[in-house]
Amino acid sequence: MSSDDLLLRSRLKRAEQLIRERRFEEARLAYEQICARRKNHAESWLRLGTVNGMLRRYKDAAACCSRAVELAPGNAAAWYNLGIALRDCGEAEKAVAALRKTLALNPKQESAAASLGHILAALHRYDEAEALFRHMLDYQPGNAEFYAVYGSAMQTMGRYEAAINSYRKALELHHPNSASIRENMGAALCLQGKFEESLQQFRTVLEADPGNSHVFSGYLLTLHYVKDQTPEEILEQHRRWPGNALISSRPRESLPVRRAGPRLRVGYVSADFRRHSVAHFIEPLLAHHDAERFEITCYFGHKDADSTTERLRKLAHRWRDVAELNDEELVRTIDRDEIDILVDLSGHTAGNRMPVFARRAAPVQATFIGYPDTTGLNAMDFRLTDTIADPPGAERYCTERLVRLPGCFLCYQPPANAPEVAPSPWRQNGFVTFGSFNNLAKVSEEVIARWAQILRDVPDARLIIKNPSLTDVATRERYQALFAQAGVAPARLALFGYVKDDAGHLGTYRLVDIALDTFPYNGTTTTCEALWMGVPVVSLRGDRHSARVGASLLTAAGFPDWIADTPEGYLRLAAGLARDRARLAELRPQVRERVRQSRLCSAEDYARAVESAYEEMLAARHRQDA
Repeated sequence: MSSDDLLLRSRLKRAEQLIRERRFEEARLAYEQICARRKNHAESWLRLGTVNGMLRRYKDAAACCSRAVELAPGNAAAWYNLGIALRDCGEAEKAVAALRKTLALNPKQESAAASLGHILAALHRYDEAEALFRHMLDYQPGNAEFYAVYGSAMQTMGRYEAAINSYRKALELHHPNSASIRENMGAALCLQGKFEESLQQFRTVLEADPGNSHVFSGYLLTLHYVKDQTPEEILEQHRRWPGNALISSRPRESLPVRRAGPRLRVGYVSADFRRHSVAHFIEPLLAHHDAERFEITCYFGHKDADSTTERLRKLAHRWRDVAELNDEELVRTIDRDEIDILVDLSGHTAGNRMPVFARRAAPVQATFIGYPDTTGLNAMDFRLTDTIADPPGAERYCTERLVRLPGCFLCYQPPANAPEVAPSPWRQNGFVTFGSFNNLAKVSEEVIARWAQILRDVPDARLIIKNPSLTDVATRERYQALFAQAGVAPARLALFGYVKDDAGHLGTYRLVDIALDTFPYNGTTTTCEALWMGVPVVSLRGDRHSARVGASLLTAAGFPDWIADTPEGYLRLAAGLARDRARLAELRPQVRERVRQSRLCSAEDYARAVESAYEEMLAARHRQDA
């Protein structure tokens, strides 16, 4: 063996030892030196790519793995690592090709199949994804891990019954106490409207691990869908969120406000800076912040960026991709950025970073937009709202201090690709069509009973319900049965599932004359979208924030007459609008322009109001410190 070969073996051995010791930066430098000397050594390029991936240097990882497959096109591991690196770079289609090549070389490579299935599901290539998973399960019917992965992919596709069955199989085969599987199952059951079963999955995890704050967040969100939960009971459950125990080492008094001259440093934390309902409401604020008075940093907590992410990224002074940072790392990052006011946009929804706020990451902390309730966090100082969503007295249901914005606590950014408003469909149909595009979990049996009454009061009317959850055959059949039990004939009900893009989704409103809001958990984005497409929305105002968002939005949009204060009033409003068909036809072309000119879309005024609220929060902090 030549001296060069001996030296190479020595260096490879040293680099591998560095990886075992998790000294990844040193390992990267070691492999770079090896690759510089041995430019055609495929294994070293592959290892360098792997280390770059561990260091989250995804573009470097993809480049190194590309070199590895050039040198060793038959190496399945190199193709697999290339696929993962491309996925992490956001190159989904290229990742699909690389992972398919992996499986061509090694058909039983479970990790490649699982990753490919998830990417296909994220690309909405559902049939390909399902076929792939079924193929893998055919030859490994006892693989609990794969059932769990299959369930997750089915959940991404909206095929909840298949997801739940897969989770049950995984629990039965190997993982009866798996927190992640039960958490995912709880979310899938909730989206099917099976709330008690959903809560039981969360409770099972929490009985074994009462300090699991992440699962407790899922439990709290689900409570909002459950009938007969009083505001007092929901508040008490939020107070029990176990992450409050994390506050300790960083009392607020130890964090000075470090205002950068005339500029206040504001940080926004969210996993939803992407194609998500939250983006419709944060974009106007980011776009109209006063750059001379406010310095904005966005902390993006999701791995999958999209065109919306790129648009929002350009509106911030600083952008941090933090999905792979643990809570302590994110606290340190926020601390280094010297943020004065840290704003949560998630509450207890998916992807939240509540433990970061519980650790007191910034001198002043606030929440709004993404969650319809108090957070229950002792370290969350403020919650932004308005006098309709949270009227005087609502403080008793919150752990935060309420700061009420003038007008609505939300500002809507209409989608640029929305189709033109279509004529009232009753003209062509000869009958009025009601519709709801809300989260299916909000369509409770109580809501169904009221909607069935509306259809009885307007005997020739029809009802359309649209939601991605209805792509799932079992879910669709369940809701068909629930409406049938409420006396709605199948011919009067149409259920629509997933529609590919925003334009297609919004275009479906051409079939709807009147939108029906859900209760006691109102819609938000769906209400704004319906109005933008010229469709009146009938909403029932209730006794808590989640039941009053519809009233806040409609008031800001200039349509307070479409708000009812009793279930009976809700029925009368819906039926009355349906009978006044001439009025419906007259309103249809007017609604969008009225919304455009309303407070609901007044982005500059809204931004100034939010900025004034931030200044008020800061002043309150100074008064407390004085």
